[in-house]
Amino acid sequence: DFSHDQLITPEQLDRIQEIVNEQVMANKLVDTQLLPLEEAKKLGAMALFGEKYGKEVRVVKIGDRSLELCGGTHANRSGDIGPFSIISESGVSAGVRRIEAVSGTEAVKRTLFKDSSLKSISQMLSVSPERIPERLEKLLQKNKELEAQLCTVNQSLNLSKGGDLVESAEVLSDGTKLIVSNLDSVSPKELRELADDLRNRLGSGCIALASVSDGKAIFLTAVTKNLTDKHHAGKLIKEMAAVAGSKGGGREDLAQAGGGDPAKVDEALAKFREILS
Repeated sequence: DFSHDQLITPEQLDRIQEIVNEQVMANKLVDTQLLPLEEAKKLGAMALFGEKYGKEVRVVKIGDRSLELCGGTHANRSGDIGPFSIISESGVSAGVRRIEAVSGTEAVKRTLFKDSSLKSISQMLSVSPERIPERLEKLLQKNKELEAQLCTVNQSLNLSKGGDLVESAEVLSDGTKLIVSNLDSVSPKELRELADDLRNRLGSGCIALASVSDGKAIFLTAVTKNLTDKHHAGKLIKEMAAVAGSKGGGREDLAQAGGGDPAKVDEALAKFREILS
């Protein structure tokens, strides 16, 4: 742990690791001596905050780079420590950062594991280890482009669905138009876009849409502006989605709920019809 008020950059971590390994490989003598606490402090020995020291302290000196108070056992020379590898860096409290690392055999194991992983990735991508970042960047860009294309296709499909749903809208005894549909693999964002399109096409009416995303049921209710004094989408969604164990809410004209049981989607949609009927 050490005092520092900023995140440590990857470049700084690499430099820290480099400096420590330089000192290890220098194989400097570890000198220890017992001194009165005040005398040790005058030498400039580093005392760890939170530690309690007696009148006499153990001063550990490694070359000209490390001088501190420590009661633990130590190697005779810095080279005995072996290679040093940083595992993580994090913040533990305001203004205090923490570096965790391994040394010796564990550092060797970590290096071998990383080398093995790099070789596996290199083989999967069919490039040399040096070209992995370049290859990944291209794949990520390609993936981004494909996602954008898929989004465009889904929007077109949903618009097509919208026309079919409006044509097959139910009409209640009081004349209210009703669209109730369980859609396959439609995301929450796509449900909202479809609901907006349906309200524009429908002109006047109430809508309940449902789908299953990531193994969870999601619901949406929408009410055209001219009916919000009679029906509240937020209240409708709470009562309907509760059937499937979903929770949600929203405005008087648009509301969403999620996290429910996929097996109860149709039952929840039936509840929506029941409420409005």
